[in-house]
Amino acid sequence: MYNKINYTGRFDSISINSQIEDSSDVFTYTEINGKKINHPYARLSIMKRTSKS
Repeated sequence: MYNKINYTGRFDSISINSQIEDSSDVFTYTEINGKKINHPYARLSIMKRTSKS
């Protein structure tokens, strides 16, 4: 699944919380902007300089 964030306001980072409501399961983050990552946590913070403009 791919998601594109289109926000024109000011920001320095975004945080994505992947916990699934009413469960103890979480999504697994494997890739950001085509780069493979290993992030075994429920919350992912992406700095603006890391995101594609």
